[in-house]
Amino acid sequence: MNTQRHRVFVNGKDGYACYRIPSLLHIGGGHLLALAEGRRDNCRDHDGVIRVVAKTSLDRGATWGPLVEVARNVLPDGSEYVAQNPSPVLDLLDPDHPGGKVLVLFNKAEEGERATAAGGAVRRVFVVESHDSGETWVNERDITTDVHRPLRPAYVRVHADAATRYAHPDDLRAQFPPVGHGIQLRGGITNRPETRGRLFFAAYTTIGKRSIFEGQNYAFWSDDHGASWRHSDPSPVIGPNEAMAVELEDGSVLVNFRNYVTPDHTSAPVRGQMVHSFDADGTIRMATSHRDVPELTMPRGGLQGSIHRFSWPDDPGGDGVSRILFAGADHPTERRGMTVWLSEDEGRTWPVRHLIDPGPSAYGDLAVLDDGRVALLYEPGNDGGIDLVTFTMP
Repeated sequence: MNTQRHRVFVNGKDGYACYRIPSLLHIGGGHLLALAEGRRDNCRDHDGVIRVVAKTSLDRGATWGPLVEVARNVLPDGSEYVAQNPSPVLDLLDPDHPGGKVLVLFNKAEEGERATAAGGAVRRVFVVESHDSGETWVNERDITTDVHRPLRPAYVRVHADAATRYAHPDDLRAQFPPVGHGIQLRGGITNRPETRGRLFFAAYTTIGKRSIFEGQNYAFWSDDHGASWRHSDPSPVIGPNEAMAVELEDGSVLVNFRNYVTPDHTSAPVRGQMVHSFDADGTIRMATSHRDVPELTMPRGGLQGSIHRFSWPDDPGGDGVSRILFAGADHPTERRGMTVWLSEDEGRTWPVRHLIDPGPSAYGDLAVLDDGRVALLYEPGNDGGIDLVTFTMP
């Protein structure tokens, strides 16, 4: 399978005890951008300082440049807490940046997701840009009220203006962008020109008093290269978590998600999918039900997975076949057995699978290289550290 492995983020190196939550972009040629959470003090999700960090490679992942800090969360009193969940997208259609512009969305928080879902905090949403393929980062800005509707009027310990900024009766709470990459829509094969160029992110949130195990999927997007943002209402389906999208041939988006609740509320959850479509003006129409995908294993207790398009049927020099990839742990009870699946029917079935790592495996993100190989940035274990593997699909 011509598999090659390279260590990217090493626990205990460059000032961080632990690296987790990888995301990956193929910029073009041999250029890759890898992002992660740099957890300074330990490997826990919400304990200590966490920063968004990045590395770049110019040779398809064989070697990596120095660690670059992308974002941190400094509080008004000078202390620091968590900046996390980096979710990058590559904008190739911005006329002001013909070489491409990278945007990374991420959360800043002062409490963990459970405390946020319980009403004790706000998860703010930020975006930051790179105009040189990840070497430097500029124009960080708060887009919380553009993509999120929190109700925390009494939360003034950190945000003195919470009573005016975070006073939405919809009461969205534990908001997360994709754990992995966002996408730029091409408008399907030919039939959705109104969405061409859209920067699109699947997301999830909790509403009101629901717990993090009762999340709901929604979407947000920008049609002006990140200058402004819109968002959908949440889908009524209860249980999605850690969602990621891929565009389909007809211009709709398939969202794959970690799933906590099955429709009948009786069986163990398996990975779920929803297909969201667009109205004539480009406004997204959220699905109101979801399907289980038994071919795509989800360990008991759940785990993030990455979905990514491998080929379009109209690719120049291609064979006319639509292919989509999915990566995740292929084990019913444990986080182990990192596997990549392939679908040739727009994600309905996943008959081809390629085992990457039979051992402990957790979060990951996919990209497709310019030479046709697949790249997977993932955690080869459950206690941090991040590797890149490149390979050819069978």
